[in-house]
Amino acid sequence: PDGRFLVLWGNGEDGQVTGIHLLTADLEAVSSLGSDVITAASWLPSSSGMLTVSSGGLTYLPLEGPPIMLDPAAIVAPERIYGWIQP
Repeated sequence: PDGRFLVLWGNGEDGQVTGIHLLTADLEAVSSLGSDVITAASWLPSSSGMLTVSSGGLTYLPLEGPPIMLDPAAIVAPERIYGWIQP
């Protein structure tokens, strides 16, 4: 949201790389935030990190620090491309 970073993620379909990857606004790679198959991702309004849903559930991925599992049972309906992430 603050425009400093972008994230790219893939679910492995059609040859996509799995995981979630942090880039600068100039598209320079910064780091990998995880290697799971990501089905949904959303920036926090504060730009301090991301919420993601993967086969492991709902996870908070801060820009600094380790991932924090919020709800291992959270899922995203497979027929939805966009939607709310709800535990």
